[in-house]
Amino acid sequence: MTVKEYLMQIILYDTRLKQKKLKLQRMREDCYSAKGLDTSKEKVHSSLSNGYNRIDKMVDYESKIKKDVENLFAIVRNLKKEGISVVFISHKLDEMMDITDRITILNNGKKVATVQTSDINEELLAEMVVGKTIKNKYPKVRYEKGETLLRFEHITLKNHLNDISFELKRGEVLGIVGLLGAGKTEIAKALFGVYGKGNDKLTGNIWFNGKNARYASPVEAVNAGIGYISEDRGGEGLQVNQAIDFNISLAALKHIRRGVFLDLKKEKAVNQKLIEKLQVKCESMKQKVTNLSGGNQQKVVIAKWFASKARIIVLDEPTRGIDIGAKVEVYKLINEMVEAGIGVILLSSEVPEVFGMADRILVLKDGQITGEYGMDEINKINETDLQRLVM
Repeated sequence: MTVKEYLMQIILYDTRLKQKKLKLQRMREDCYSAKGLDTSKEKVHSSLSNGYNRIDKMVDYESKIKKDVENLFAIVRNLKKEGISVVFISHKLDEMMDITDRITILNNGKKVATVQTSDINEELLAEMVVGKTIKNKYPKVRYEKGETLLRFEHITLKNHLNDISFELKRGEVLGIVGLLGAGKTEIAKALFGVYGKGNDKLTGNIWFNGKNARYASPVEAVNAGIGYISEDRGGEGLQVNQAIDFNISLAALKHIRRGVFLDLKKEKAVNQKLIEKLQVKCESMKQKVTNLSGGNQQKVVIAKWFASKARIIVLDEPTRGIDIGAKVEVYKLINEMVEAGIGVILLSSEVPEVFGMADRILVLKDGQITGEYGMDEINKINETDLQRLVM
């Protein structure tokens, strides 16, 4: 091939690429116009909902609003019709089965298999992802409940929560289910002292063991025995550029010190025990958290609250961004929390997760509790019924 021929091929490739980009831009504008959205560059991002911003970026579609997911899938299918190939990366097996033609399964950074979607079902796909048979996605174990640990009384947060009241017992998993923006995270932060004691936007009472639990700060909440596993694992739950042992010790300093100094021997023993108990896959406890998988990062967050000897642990979207195998491991750790007498509040937009793991369920919609279901009521409904109540 001559230099001239080589350059002509580059020019031809560049022209075709530009044509595809223009076609994709026109499809995007058609989609926005159909939804009544502004397509101008200056206004497009401000006029889009969270879900549509994710569509525009084509990198993250974890919106729990079903309509947004359906719209994204419609765009993907249109791209396919136009002859554009799409690489779709996800932990969500049901969506992989819905939108793909061919699936490549990865496990621990290695390729397990490539299969035609039409040749497998969701159960087989889950087994290939995890590397073993999953007999029970939600391995709930029920324990006898103890005394009331926590009471929310008429908690209202301006523009977010309206007259929220509930109780949590020792050894209970209280599930609070609602869509994104329903107010779940605000409930967690109200308990964790994020809004402070004197904030006039937050009204009502919170009681923990009969004592006022309107904490002035998260530090005060931690010292009182409250643990909070944030939905933003990397931003709020972990110091990702620090080592595993540093993160586990962070909330447990009062338990691993001797006077004003850390008891390094005790710290190492506590950390090693928790790493083994929670089966954190790592090279050593000195490995940086940022180099762990999402599932193992979540285990480090949970280990931190075990180390702190928390009596109440709030889990906000605890299985977001982790694979099916890691999810089951997190559910088993919830069982261990309950067995240890810890009161657990499970906040999630995943209806099957709450339905499968909670002892009691509250439905949260637009900042209000619209329904409460104990075990007797839960046994009389199904996931579809609960999904309908949430929407």
